[in-house]
Amino acid sequence: MQDPQHGVYLVVTAVGFSALAMLWLGLVAGLVLRDGRAIDRIRPATLASLHRTAVSCGLTLAVVHALGQLAVPSSEVRVIDLLIPFLHERTQFGVGLGVVGLDLMFMVAGSVALRRFAGYTRWRFVHRLGYLAFALLLGHVCAVGAGTYHVAVIGPIVVIGAGTIALGLATAGWVSRLPHRVRDLLAEGRWGRRVAVHVDATRCVHFGFCQHEAPDLFELRDDGRLDHASTARANQIDAAIRAARACPTRAILLSRRAGRVVFANPGQDEDEVPSPPGGSEEGSGEHAVA
Repeated sequence: MQDPQHGVYLVVTAVGFSALAMLWLGLVAGLVLRDGRAIDRIRPATLASLHRTAVSCGLTLAVVHALGQLAVPSSEVRVIDLLIPFLHERTQFGVGLGVVGLDLMFMVAGSVALRRFAGYTRWRFVHRLGYLAFALLLGHVCAVGAGTYHVAVIGPIVVIGAGTIALGLATAGWVSRLPHRVRDLLAEGRWGRRVAVHVDATRCVHFGFCQHEAPDLFELRDDGRLDHASTARANQIDAAIRAARACPTRAILLSRRAGRVVFANPGQDEDEVPSPPGGSEEGSGEHAVA
């Protein structure tokens, strides 16, 4: 007859792998939402909902996995081991990585509630710690499972997880935009020009980060509509670019003239982007938030 403790161990382990899979799905959804290239095929609200739901389910399963270790006598996990990292006697390093990674992931998730108070720049810095948290959880799987699971189980998990983290860091928006920003600064004399401001209502999802970065150019009204200036003066260009970069759905387009773009949507050739509708040098625009 099979040992009941072994059955509990298998259930707890399965819950742990399920938690890792859901956190990975949430990470991928966040990467797709940030990159913006799939926005035309998938609604931003759908991606954001998938991101939140997957991470929430992953964190819940991770807590169940951690508490379930208390019911497995062979794991020798104590309550204090789940609160203070690196105290477990047998697998001190592996369990410690899991505790630190889970605590960090909860901190990243909790920061979402404070993003409007902290501002997009600070919140984005904290939110990017999710990459580190996921890497620590991968290290937990490797360290704890090295002597338990077959390499055929651990290998693909580590490769897929590490590849996802590397892809997220390699596709960071500021990396791909830096050459274009330097070229524009040197060749076009951007600082002495006015910049036209256009907001794509089909992409905007009412996050309000643009207003925080450039309150003189953007105002999110209580009725769910966004007022924005149609042009940014030379001393407002920095704020306009910060607002465009802060928009997670890349709904803000800044252009100097037809065919020349200061900040465009990812994957769009800046020589093919038309000037924003209207074309007036002064005034304000308004659109309903999707």
